[in-house]
Amino acid sequence: MSVIKLGEQQQEILDSLKEFIHNGKLCISLVGFPGTGKSTLVKFLLEYLNEIHFNYSLVSTTNKAALVLQK
Repeated sequence: MSVIKLGEQQQEILDSLKEFIHNGKLCISLVGFPGTGKSTLVKFLLEYLNEIHFNYSLVSTTNKAALVLQK
């Protein structure tokens, strides 16, 4: 589990993403300006998906984002 704490808006988005997944949606696109917490949010989402044993694929449009998500 991460030691980083999500902000209030990030937690709301994470909760929405969890609901989205449980409603059978299979594709999510997360976009935003640099430094807004997208990678952090994805890390929390991946932890959750691993906890519920959900199969997923992760793609990134930039190499920098891919490197950040590998950490």
